[in-house]
Amino acid sequence: MTGKKPTEVTPERQVAPVLVHALLRYVRRVAGEDALTAVVAGSGVSANDLFSESRWFSSDEAIALAEAAARICHDEHIGVRAGIELWWLLSEHPGYLDLVRSAGDVRTALAESAVRGSKMSTGRRNCVTEIADDSVVLIGEYADVANGHRFYCGLSAGFYAQVPRAYGLIGDAVERTCQLDGAERCAYRITWRPDSNNPAPAPATYAESAERAQRRLDQLEQVHELTSQLLAAERVDEALARVTSEAGRAVQAPRYLLAVRVSDRGRLRVHHRGFREGTAETFAERLLSGSVGETDGVLLADVVSGDRHFGRLAACYPKGSHFADAERRLLRAYAQHAAAVLAHVASLEQAANDRDTAQALLDLARSLAGACTVADVARRLIDTVPRVVDCDVAALWTWDKADEALQRVAFVDPSHQVGFAGPERLVAAECPEVRTFVASPAPYILDAEQADDTTRRLLTSTQLHHVAVVPVTVHGEFVGIIGAGFRRDVPDESLLFERLTGLADHAAVALQSVRLVETMSHQARHDNLTGLANRQKLQEHSEQALAKARGTDQRVALLFIDLDRFKDVNDTMGHDAGDELIKLAAQRIADTTRPTDVLARLGGDEFLLMLPLVSDADAAMAAAERVVAALQQPFAMHDAEAVSISCSIGVACYPDHGLDYRTLVKHADAAMYDAKAKGRNAVSVYVERQAIPRQRKAQLTPH
Repeated sequence: MTGKKPTEVTPERQVAPVLVHALLRYVRRVAGEDALTAVVAGSGVSANDLFSESRWFSSDEAIALAEAAARICHDEHIGVRAGIELWWLLSEHPGYLDLVRSAGDVRTALAESAVRGSKMSTGRRNCVTEIADDSVVLIGEYADVANGHRFYCGLSAGFYAQVPRAYGLIGDAVERTCQLDGAERCAYRITWRPDSNNPAPAPATYAESAERAQRRLDQLEQVHELTSQLLAAERVDEALARVTSEAGRAVQAPRYLLAVRVSDRGRLRVHHRGFREGTAETFAERLLSGSVGETDGVLLADVVSGDRHFGRLAACYPKGSHFADAERRLLRAYAQHAAAVLAHVASLEQAANDRDTAQALLDLARSLAGACTVADVARRLIDTVPRVVDCDVAALWTWDKADEALQRVAFVDPSHQVGFAGPERLVAAECPEVRTFVASPAPYILDAEQADDTTRRLLTSTQLHHVAVVPVTVHGEFVGIIGAGFRRDVPDESLLFERLTGLADHAAVALQSVRLVETMSHQARHDNLTGLANRQKLQEHSEQALAKARGTDQRVALLFIDLDRFKDVNDTMGHDAGDELIKLAAQRIADTTRPTDVLARLGGDEFLLMLPLVSDADAAMAAAERVVAALQQPFAMHDAEAVSISCSIGVACYPDHGLDYRTLVKHADAAMYDAKAKGRNAVSVYVERQAIPRQRKAQLTPH
């Protein structure tokens, strides 16, 4: 295909799909299918888009749906109803209650839920304040009050009042002020009380929830490891056997079977566990014909890559068994791995007459198995493209959804004729070709003579006449493009696109695995506001430092840092200013540290600094004094006058003040309170007479 495609304007992405799905589910539940059909028909959005998992909505679209639902359901509190429905919808997703309960208590869970809620609706920011034993105040603020609506206000009240349910409590929400009525912010008082019909989980439940949340991160890492193993496999049957075995362990089926064909005329490949000899092939034929399904106790997933259907993966249980959504999703994930392997093999078979091309793809598989970052994946993939499709240059661009721009992450010119002289980013708003492609991503040939001015300059800067472009997609979501450039006529388009699409599938699997592990690992070990280490990461580094210090004359010091009178800043200037000050203070403290030190934010205005291998308590005191001095200079605040604060620091050293991490944290905290008692803006080293305040003992145990 040559030429341009019609331009499509991508809708503004303001409201997450799950919010709309909750509203529509409520309409269906209370008013029936006819009412739902009426709401959908009047929305102006196609039914497929409304129920898509990846389609975000503009605020106008969401409000139009809400108003239609309110009319049809005769319910002026449709926002509250949708918020309650949202809680139950999320609670059905595997791991959501574990995520909420892993916070440890309802107050922390509400605060963390408020942060997550801000991500689901980009036009409204939420935070928790005025935390008490049986209540909190939730603050909601529209970034632009013109985009505000009672629906969103009610949605917050309905949803956050349900969060206490995870802890066996009944929650209520009362709106105290509303931004739509002229108040500075919306404020809701969330209260809770025991629920006699829903007893609180046992204390061990919260630890178990945290453990399961960590286990999900471990599973992601295992998936990444499996992907590396599959990409490294040289024989397709070896890779498929590995997929079958791993899927059986993950889904815990008594019998499981993978039946696929690499091509329409290829032999049937069957891999299985638990079937008697001679019965697996017969069952495989029935599986591919569609004559067995869930009513027969068979959980199945299609092995599909793009528009190619290779076969099916099945987990077999006794007839009448019921399946959890988590089991379906796990089986689909392993079927996708099988599809990636088969897509790779299909590409190899297409290149069977070209030994160099086949070798290049095998080299890529081995190379990607060792890739640990997005940059690694990009470089190794792009180095292979010219060998596979015989192009003159190649580039990989990833899609930045927030800025709606393509970012160049890798470029290669094997002949070294011309370096890349074009821009590093192509913004969709400024480049019609990018805008068109993103709106409808599909393989096509870009002709320099027919391209827009921006794209033409980009091509001519590298002396290109044509570029073959294929999208890289993950579960249907556009994540980037691979471009193969030619300074001559394009070879056979059909074969070219098949090979590039195979490489794009390779890239999608590798990029998805790397990004999932990078994102989840970072979030699990860092503070969301400052980017500093969190308790978990600090404890890991501290225990490593303590292990190294044992048997030597070196010390390990912990500095417990608390900003003085920080609450006054929150009360007088607001929580946004407080958050800004926390980030500025974190940077000031970090600037005083050594590369080997670890600085963590514990929460609120508290920080903990670990100094490995210090000579004595005096060296730790000197480091603490540097922190005190750094924070004494006024802070220049955005849209506000300068703010002056100070800090109080408690110091505890191994082995003088404790032999393990937990003890050192407690003693550093006690010393910090001693510093405050001395008048603040001071440093104190722990001594035995210092007592840990009773009300803080429960808070100091690291999670």
